[in-house]
Amino acid sequence: MAPCSCKSCGTSCAGSCTSCSCGSCSH
Repeated sequence: MAPCSCKSCGTSCAGSCTSCSCGSCSH
């Protein structure tokens, strides 16, 4: 999986993840 990017909140998650929300990422 590609890294998650939460553009609306300006946050990002390094590495692979299954879901991305404002300020947090689930692996």
